[in-house]
Amino acid sequence: MRSPHPLPARPDDHDDGPPAGSRYQRLDSAAVRGSAATLQRRVYARFPRRSLWEVGGELIALVDEVVEGGGISRRRIRSARLLSRLGVLAVLLVFGTAIALAAASIWSNPDSLGPVDWLPLLETVVNDLVFAGIAIFFLIAVPQRMERARVLRVLHRLRSLAHVIDMHQLVKVPERLPGSAPEAGGTTSPAHPRHAGAASARGGGAAASSGADGLGTASPDTSGGRGAASSVGADLAGTASPTTADERGGELQMTRSEMTQYLDYCTEMLSLVGKTAALFAEDTTDGDVLDAVEGIETLTSDMARKVWQKIAIIQEQVR
Repeated sequence: MRSPHPLPARPDDHDDGPPAGSRYQRLDSAAVRGSAATLQRRVYARFPRRSLWEVGGELIALVDEVVEGGGISRRRIRSARLLSRLGVLAVLLVFGTAIALAAASIWSNPDSLGPVDWLPLLETVVNDLVFAGIAIFFLIAVPQRMERARVLRVLHRLRSLAHVIDMHQLVKVPERLPGSAPEAGGTTSPAHPRHAGAASARGGGAAASSGADGLGTASPDTSGGRGAASSVGADLAGTASPTTADERGGELQMTRSEMTQYLDYCTEMLSLVGKTAALFAEDTTDGDVLDAVEGIETLTSDMARKVWQKIAIIQEQVR
């Protein structure tokens, strides 16, 4: 099936870049940022008490840093590029001036040099050419090395961010879900006694979902006094640090659907980390940068594959 808007034919001597009218042969940085922002809003709407949405904010900041290219490092690179070009011009000016003066001296008195005298002169000219070429190559390579170092530092931060996302899903294992019976019709039996009152008051699974993120209310204490105060204090402590319950190694206060959604968000975020790293490969052919980008893409793919194995186990339990 032909495209309704075919691209115009390109000339035979075209470069290897994407054609002018192409929209899908280049990774769009604005689309990557938009996807990251949308994912952060979805995570916050579903899990406002989890810190995964804050990791999404860090990812958006990294995408902005890649796209805008600001910061002290970029200003230093621009200054180094300007100075290197001035240095190249200075080397060419000095070398050209030396050659011009030597030529003018020879032209003014051509009989002063014999055939043997031309050999050291040619040797000097060749040496000057070699050293001038080395100096020009070094001056041109300085901004490139600085740019490579900057990109590798940002890629290292992306790699660290991928490991942080992996740590968020590390303790989310199906074996730690409360109860062993699969959900039926979207409702879940409460895993703890303090969820029972809230579950009956709110209609089942909604309260269990709220309790999963530390939003659950304490069960009513008819005796009052310090028992209720300590129960509310425990709930507030869980709200202030929602991961403490996960770190104890006990049951996770999450339903199967919540854990599946949480793990799915982790896979999406890992994929966006790989896409952010791929933005660096759009405008460079540097081997070190391309190897680092490929390493991050491989890392995030392997992490996402392990997460999907957990999701498959949870779905198998439901069946």
